[in-house]
Amino acid sequence: MTNTHSPTSQPGAVPQPSTDALITGLLAAINSNSRQSLLEFLRNHAVLPSSSPMTLDDCADWLASFARLTQGLVLREIKPVDVTHLTQTALVDDRLYCAAHRMHLRFDALAGSKIIEIDFGPGEMRSVAMSKADGLAQIRSYCDQGALTDVFSGTVLVARGSDVLFEYACGAANKRYDVPNNLDTRFNLGSANKMFTAVAIAQLVERGRLSFTDSIDRYIDDSWLPASVTSGITVHHLLSHTSGLGSYFNETFFNGSRARFRAIDDFKPLVRDDRPAFTPGERFEYSNTGMLLAGVIIERVSGKSYYDYIREAIYAPCLMQDTDCYDIDAPVPNLAMGYIPLMDAMTGQTKPRTATGWRENIFEHVAKGGPAGGGYSTVRDLHRFATALVAGELVGPAMREALWTDYTGSGYGYGFEVGRTATKTTIGHGGGFAGISASFEVTLETGRIAIVLSNYEAGTFGLARCIGHTLDQMEP
Repeated sequence: MTNTHSPTSQPGAVPQPSTDALITGLLAAINSNSRQSLLEFLRNHAVLPSSSPMTLDDCADWLASFARLTQGLVLREIKPVDVTHLTQTALVDDRLYCAAHRMHLRFDALAGSKIIEIDFGPGEMRSVAMSKADGLAQIRSYCDQGALTDVFSGTVLVARGSDVLFEYACGAANKRYDVPNNLDTRFNLGSANKMFTAVAIAQLVERGRLSFTDSIDRYIDDSWLPASVTSGITVHHLLSHTSGLGSYFNETFFNGSRARFRAIDDFKPLVRDDRPAFTPGERFEYSNTGMLLAGVIIERVSGKSYYDYIREAIYAPCLMQDTDCYDIDAPVPNLAMGYIPLMDAMTGQTKPRTATGWRENIFEHVAKGGPAGGGYSTVRDLHRFATALVAGELVGPAMREALWTDYTGSGYGYGFEVGRTATKTTIGHGGGFAGISASFEVTLETGRIAIVLSNYEAGTFGLARCIGHTLDQMEP
């Protein structure tokens, strides 16, 4: 439950009853595995401003999902109240992977000491140096725990450069027919597809076919957006999510048949009315529409369909034979169906993780993926992509630097998430949508690669983070 508006109460008044008691009460509701208990707690101790797009029922659903993904939370520490901002933070560990989380609450004293914001973020993980053998055993234990509790269904690959260190597969690609996942199962990538689009643009820039500083009206006509909009947006703005444009996953998309949207030009009706929410370049704001338009540029410059160009420029040289944007109604072999967990309407508890406790995502997802996401791949194909990219087989050093520069301080370059610390730089991209989850991360200094794909909603949540943390602790 997140509200970005500041409370209207006067600073300095610590809410009563005890904020510590509210934190422990919330944790008890989360650990109850009961949506009804969560909803009752929220009705008694939380209030949403009228401007919030969420309801208390939405918040209960969100917290119930978080409870399922963590299998409950163990309190580690409650920080002192920040009386100026009426906030308090608790550090908790989840019961599934022992991952650390930061639980941040904001209160409003004028609303009867109610909670007006609940937010979870990553907490500081405990670090213990370990051998390579112990580290890989720990990663296997995490995967086994995810599989045993049915929180994770999917595949995992860990490598150092071209050397594969660990592979894992569990769960069912199709619950109707009890088809198991294997290491060559194709999983939906969600937004991880954005990496392919960005690399393709970088290749065209490298060949002198366009420039990152070009305004996009050179390539995108007014059947997409008026020139008054496109003339102020550059290729750089699209790839760095600073265009101000929003997402084509809008009301028109969700209220109509997905089958209408397959070719890139089919998405025009979803984009025509989009206008920048701010002056392009002013700030970072994630934009699926922006990356879709990058795909339009690839088509205009190359003279080929986006799909054909990506196959030739990315998949073929990387030998990615099991990767593509497949039509959802095509009988593609070894393709994982996505699954969304259901809640028991009577008790509010999460149903047992059986076939009857899941809903397939076929009516939620796109009919065909594209420049902004929704394609399919395997952990082995993505490993090939990672090694080719780092080795300079797709673009040269200058273009890789352009792709992996954090332009706004938001941890994002051109189609890649970028993480930098004093000791390491990670690049990659995650993906998430109804019924699917993906994580792709490369540590540039060590060449370590961690890929986690799942056909469960938020299935990589927690697991990918713990795998990455373990790799950081392992000896070379």
